[in-house]
Amino acid sequence: MAVHPITTAAFILNRSKKLVSKLNKKYNFGGNTSNNGHGNNKNNQQDPDYLCKQGETFLFGRDGVAKDEKKAFEYFQRASLLNHAKAQGLLAFCYEFGLGIEKDFKQAELSYIPSAKSGDGLAQARLAFLRRYGRPSVRIDRAEAEMWQQKVKERGKVAIEWLFYAACKENHPAAQYSLGAYWYQKAALQGHARAQHNLGFCYQNGIGVPKDEVEAVSWYLKSAERGNIFAYHSLGYCYQNGIGVAVNEVEAVYWYFLSAEENHAPAQLSLGYCFRNGIGVEKDEFEAVKWFTLAAQQGNALAQNSLGYCYEEGLGVDKDESKAVCWYQLSANAQNPWAQCNLGFCYANGIGVEKDEFVAFKWYSAAAAQNHARAQDKLGVCLQLGVGCEKDEVSALHYFRLAADQDHLAAMFHLANALEKGIGCEVDSEGAIYWFERAASSGCRISCDRLKRLLVRECLGHNSSGDIYLTGCYAAAA
Repeated sequence: MAVHPITTAAFILNRSKKLVSKLNKKYNFGGNTSNNGHGNNKNNQQDPDYLCKQGETFLFGRDGVAKDEKKAFEYFQRASLLNHAKAQGLLAFCYEFGLGIEKDFKQAELSYIPSAKSGDGLAQARLAFLRRYGRPSVRIDRAEAEMWQQKVKERGKVAIEWLFYAACKENHPAAQYSLGAYWYQKAALQGHARAQHNLGFCYQNGIGVPKDEVEAVSWYLKSAERGNIFAYHSLGYCYQNGIGVAVNEVEAVYWYFLSAEENHAPAQLSLGYCFRNGIGVEKDEFEAVKWFTLAAQQGNALAQNSLGYCYEEGLGVDKDESKAVCWYQLSANAQNPWAQCNLGFCYANGIGVEKDEFVAFKWYSAAAAQNHARAQDKLGVCLQLGVGCEKDEVSALHYFRLAADQDHLAAMFHLANALEKGIGCEVDSEGAIYWFERAASSGCRISCDRLKRLLVRECLGHNSSGDIYLTGCYAAAA
């Protein structure tokens, strides 16, 4: 039987009030104190603005009140139950940084979302960060990250005035960490491990400070000494790629392993790559699959794609094209262009799924929109031949050129072929020679043959009209 929405809303409201009442009784907020702004005023206990301010008072230890992060969390929680947007953002901030409660990135995400939607700048800024870089159990969505970041930019400094206040006036390390390189340094000098890691990242990439890879490694090591799993992973990356230290792949694997053992998905992915390719360890595809699986199960889109490839090719697991498609689908849904292209290839060729050229075109388009070269080439082929879409030779040429400009071998050949034959454009023999030569020098034998024929024809002044259309290079799904 359907439940009337008004009845449901009343039930939820009643439950919320009961929960607030229980919290009052359990923690005796404001009880046995004088009425100095922190007293046991029944009206105040139902006022979300008052509750939020009380939370800030305990968070920072203001107005003669001792700092008490646990009590601050409890006040923010009560105000949040009354749908106070700022309190929801501050509650999420507590969850994210472990202030008065055990650190819980998923709960932080869940509290930031309604606060951000209500226009709270702190929540929008932190949600943009989480969506861009991810955290355990928190998905990466760079498009959504850009959307929230744009909202913060539109509001200017007022959007993050609470962070500035907390960092400047209250000298709060979590707020300083949230603001960037200058404040990372202040927090890092206070021994804040995450700030030390992020300061290292700033030095590695020249964000807000002069680029200094040696200094970056120094801060990563300080953070790693305090057990920061992000620093473990960053050190592994530095040792693998010779950033601020000499290349040492064995040392890289050591740091990746420390981070991966702490269930850090990006490190599990990196360790999987090391085992798959024999980097710093003996090649072991079964061990690679183990680490890819652990990362993929946490929602890491890159790991999901890599695991899909292992199932497609039978690397470290029994070949299972249906499972490959399943993992590609999860990764593609998370906007990973590699997986979107691989999924398109599966649909185009009936690999692990019923052949569907229209769906293939859809996924190639999604990946191509993210500037994925292989997908752009595949999309160009579809458009040139009218596979899964209306034939559009002009657009096909456009996508071939986009991919060729990224040195994609098959696209170089397809672009040269179109220019030679005038497919989607006027005949351009000079352009065709250029791209055939580029493709040939990159190892495309058919481009070498076509280049010789074209040069001979041009030298002899012939205008022969061969019937070569699209042949040759097609990269494997990887």
